[in-house]
Amino acid sequence: MPTEQNKVLVSQFLKRLDEDLRVIDEVCASQFVAHLPGNTQPTSREGFVQFVSLFYLAFPDLGHTVEDQVAEGDKVVSRLTVQGTHQGPFQGLAPTGKQATFTDIMISRIEDGKIMELWAQFDALGLLQQLGLLSTMESGVTVAPQHFKKEENLMHDKKELCDRIRSLYPEIGQCGIEVNVEFDEGKKVWAVDLKKDTHHLKTYLEPVDANTCMDGKQCVSLGLQIAQLAANIKSV
Repeated sequence: MPTEQNKVLVSQFLKRLDEDLRVIDEVCASQFVAHLPGNTQPTSREGFVQFVSLFYLAFPDLGHTVEDQVAEGDKVVSRLTVQGTHQGPFQGLAPTGKQATFTDIMISRIEDGKIMELWAQFDALGLLQQLGLLSTMESGVTVAPQHFKKEENLMHDKKELCDRIRSLYPEIGQCGIEVNVEFDEGKKVWAVDLKKDTHHLKTYLEPVDANTCMDGKQCVSLGLQIAQLAANIKSV
């Protein structure tokens, strides 16, 4: 598919995404994988739907504006302005009615007229500051840029880490979610399993993020995923 057609495909996908999440199943291939902020492992199309759903639950009027696009070969790079009004729960914060605007950079790989792979990075720090969740670097919620990592303590007591996660994210107790953690020696990350009946979320914590939890501070990426799992459970 020519590069201009690829750009149109991505632009139309983003426009329709703001109207109906079912466009993901239509435009993204069944083998689609997404590389999302805070996730050490790629996620499937279903995982991408869950991740995106969280934002539309919190910001029902969320909209993407394409500011710039560059296409080469099978890839399209898009610089986006994302804007929405905080009308639903987000990171444990009740709706504030505040408008938020942040930048998102998205790379899409196209194959046979479908999006096969996607990389995304957005200004999470700016978003949290606008909502009042992060006023200073000493706030209770911490974003840990990779190039400012403190010395990593790879090993924690599993029970203590589980207890800390439960205390930091009240949705776990409210929804009766089971939490288990195991250190993956091969990947050098903590595998976090959260289950409630048929609902299951498996995610990963980098050692620096586990340290953040043990310090009594919320990790943004884990909080986003737990909030989405809790929303799915409550919707049943």
